[in-house]
Amino acid sequence: MTLEIQMNVEKAKLGDKQAKEYLIDCFKPLFYKMMLFMPSGKRDREELFQDSVLILLEAVNRYDPSKNVPFEAYIRDQLKFFYYNQLKKREADCSLDTGWEEGNAFINFMADEENRIEDFIEDKEEYKVLHEALTQLTQKQRKVIEDFYIKRKKLGLIAKELGCSYGVAVKYKEKALIKLKKIVKVS
Repeated sequence: MTLEIQMNVEKAKLGDKQAKEYLIDCFKPLFYKMMLFMPSGKRDREELFQDSVLILLEAVNRYDPSKNVPFEAYIRDQLKFFYYNQLKKREADCSLDTGWEEGNAFINFMADEENRIEDFIEDKEEYKVLHEALTQLTQKQRKVIEDFYIKRKKLGLIAKELGCSYGVAVKYKEKALIKLKKIVKVS
């Protein structure tokens, strides 16, 4: 497939419309895979797909085969940087008058002034159950859960701190969550 892609990249550089269409079809799965990491609606997905096609066509013109980098790797990196920049733009600002979707403003879901004592007591009891459940985890499982969910650290960083691979950190997290669910269900 790499040779066929390389040939179509060269044809597309010369302006061959069929070669460009072939490349777009060939990399559609990659476009959709990259879009999975973007929080967006249907309209945004269509725009992201069009942007991905533009990135591909621009990458075809900038691609230099003499650098011995396969085009597949080159376009994947170009798309990765594009989507990373899109995520950074979306983190810009958030208001209580806006929400995660139309009609659901954050301010509408905030607690009102009438905080009931029953809710407070119920929350405190749930906190105690969760705290007791955390003490029943292994030291590494507890560290992963606390760092990931409470301190909001990335799993890769937690893995480095534990001196293990990313995959092992994922397994610690998964096993800890299973254990916590069992303990909390019993309580």
